[in-house]
Amino acid sequence: MGVSLFPKGLNFLEALNIEFLNSVWTSVQLGILASLGTLIVALLAILALRLYRKRNWIQKSVPILMVLPSGVSVLVLGLGFWLTYSNWPFGGVDPFEGSFTAMLVLQITLFAPVAFRVFWGLDRGSNEGIHRDRIQAAMNLGAKPLEAHLMMEWPRWRGPIVWVGLMIFGASLGEVAALSLFYSENLIPLPMYILRLLSQYRFEEAYFLSSFTLMAVGGGLILLKALWPYLAPAGTDVGEPVTKPSQN
Repeated sequence: MGVSLFPKGLNFLEALNIEFLNSVWTSVQLGILASLGTLIVALLAILALRLYRKRNWIQKSVPILMVLPSGVSVLVLGLGFWLTYSNWPFGGVDPFEGSFTAMLVLQITLFAPVAFRVFWGLDRGSNEGIHRDRIQAAMNLGAKPLEAHLMMEWPRWRGPIVWVGLMIFGASLGEVAALSLFYSENLIPLPMYILRLLSQYRFEEAYFLSSFTLMAVGGGLILLKALWPYLAPAGTDVGEPVTKPSQN
């Protein structure tokens, strides 16, 4: 395995050149913004469901709209973005010049259904049983509705929000469909840079860089998982209750 990962004769400093670092920086920016954008879209959808709980048409239409992109082929969805972008009402934009914004919007559209399904299940559990009673009890004791929800709900939501954001960040680093339509010579994310190496028959360099990136991202996630108990108070991890029952 060591021979495959570190091929003989490969200059590692040349492989980790400025062009590779620029592609990594582009992908990191895209991953961070895609994570934040997806979380915002999904949480706004959950907020709409909460605010308009008594309106049946909103309760039915919002989930359908949020999961609809998952039922469409990625290539069809990307082609639709590409055609829309090239025929923009304000004079049209050449997609061959590359567009960071188009890649970001397309990735948010692809990842939003996953985030929404996670948060939707969590929200439905928040409105049943003991969680709803705790919020009502806090408001009965004088807390404002927003304050009561933050005190009782935020500890349950923080863990899922963090892990969904990390999952989307990792998926964004390896996503190719959105990138392949809107990258250019001056805007090359990491996956497209590795694919370009493969097209140039630079297989050893491509394999080394992909393995190096995979180990760096995987190691970072494992480290964060190990440090999470020290970075967050008890009761904020996925699946862990907010409070533990009394032992008395």
